[in-house]
Amino acid sequence: MNNDKKYFPVYKGTLVDAWRELNIDLYLDSKQWNLACKTAIEYILDRNRTTNLKQAVKELLDDFGKERVVFVIANTVQYYTYENWFSKENEAWAGEINIPENFNRGVDINSHYIIDGDVSMLNEVVNELRTMI
Repeated sequence: MNNDKKYFPVYKGTLVDAWRELNIDLYLDSKQWNLACKTAIEYILDRNRTTNLKQAVKELLDDFGKERVVFVIANTVQYYTYENWFSKENEAWAGEINIPENFNRGVDINSHYIIDGDVSMLNEVVNELRTMI
C-alpha cells in the first residue's frame, strides 16, 4: 500500500450524524467510495479463483486505502457473524472495528456495503488482509 497516497476519508458517523453536522456531501461521497470498494472486492472474489490473491488484496489496498477496505470487509463479517461463515479469528478481528448502526427510515444503510460472493474466498481475503495491515 502506498503510504504517501491520500485516500478519500471514510465517514465514521451515520446519515443522521452527517445531517446534524452539515456533512451530507462528505457522507454521500464516502458512501460512493464504500460502494466502489465493495464492487471491487466482489470482482476479486469472482476472478481470483486461479490468480494471486495476495496481489489482488494489495491492489485493493492501493486503490481504496486500508481504512475503507477494513471498514467494508469488517461490516460484512460483522453482519454475517451469526452464520459462522468466517473463522473465529476473522470474526474477532472484525468485531474490533467500530461500525455504528446506520438506520434511516427503517433501512439499514450499512447493508448496502455487504459483499456478495463466495464466503470461503472472502474468508481468505480477510486472512490475507489481516497479514498485510
